[in-house]
Amino acid sequence: MRKLTVSPGFMQRYCDNERAAFSSDQPVGRLAGPCRKEDRVQPQEGSHRDVAMRPSARLMQVAVPIIAAMTMVVMTACTSNRTSFSIPEAGASSSAVASPSASGAPVAPIVGRWEQMHTCRNLVHAFKEAGLGALAPFEVAGGGPVDVSRKQLIEKAKKLAQQKDVCAGAWPPYRHYHFFTADGRFGSLDQNLQQVDDGTYKVVGHMLVFGKNKFRYRVIHGDTLTLEPVITPAMRRAALAHPPNDAVAEWMVSVAYTGSTWKRVPCDWC
Repeated sequence: MRKLTVSPGFMQRYCDNERAAFSSDQPVGRLAGPCRKEDRVQPQEGSHRDVAMRPSARLMQVAVPIIAAMTMVVMTACTSNRTSFSIPEAGASSSAVASPSASGAPVAPIVGRWEQMHTCRNLVHAFKEAGLGALAPFEVAGGGPVDVSRKQLIEKAKKLAQQKDVCAGAWPPYRHYHFFTADGRFGSLDQNLQQVDDGTYKVVGHMLVFGKNKFRYRVIHGDTLTLEPVITPAMRRAALAHPPNDAVAEWMVSVAYTGSTWKRVPCDWC
């Protein structure tokens, strides 16, 4: 706690003010404490009264009541201007405090976690819809829950391209998830709920914006989502130039699965 002191100048002003409050014809005895000069008892040197009435003690006789009164005034003013904050209880979800919905701001309908059963045929359809059908064999070869090396991918894609049906003997359907949080985070989860993609997004009208890349989106009845990548001619040419080259257009089609729908599922962190 900060130490308070009273200066001699303060005491002089206090006494002057007290004397000014009385007219000259009133008895001096009306003055109190150290301001009275005429009626003071002069203690002998070294007596117990001398010790008790030394300047520091006499000063405290006046200073303590003044300081106490000032402290009460300050505490009252501080209390009246204090703002109350609600602190969440231990174990409460932080999203309940920071969520835009808790503050009354609107939440975009895209916010949440979305599930889709990925199939080979849906993947091929999405690439054809985007004008990237030539990449379908590579996507099928590298798709599914099993990782393959680049060499294996190219060899497998060549064989699939010779088949009438590139999905013949392909991987079985598997679950995949996207999530969009209220604070603008995006992520993808595999069938084991392990995160395999991440980023940030913004909602602009009916568009999802990931940096320079855009998706049209639509939420139907609150629980069904459709995504469509906005692919420019330049992006399409870059993707078809030397496959497989991990072009942006490939990623966008794989994220959207155009022509297929996503279903809303519970999300504790969105």
